[in-house]
Amino acid sequence: MTNVKVEFIIEIAETKATSAERRLSKMKRSDYVTPPAAAELMMCSALHVRQLIGRRELPVYKVGSRSYIPKKAVEDYITSKTISSMEEHENEKVE
Repeated sequence: MTNVKVEFIIEIAETKATSAERRLSKMKRSDYVTPPAAAELMMCSALHVRQLIGRRELPVYKVGSRSYIPKKAVEDYITSKTISSMEEHENEKVE
């Protein structure tokens, strides 16, 4: 390869990296988590999180090759799957 081709390839790679960084900087980083971080919050495996993404039970945003999940979506998923306590369940029966 000639030096011109190598420099052109490097320039393209840098352009892609900076555009991905710009998109990520527009999102508040604290509002998004990676699949492994979501797995930690949900106390499950990263594979399970990826399966949820695949079934579209969790939304995902791609920036380059990286995936980001809104933290609010993870919290909502956990809340929707949480079993109420027996006391709450018994109060529902009485009312």
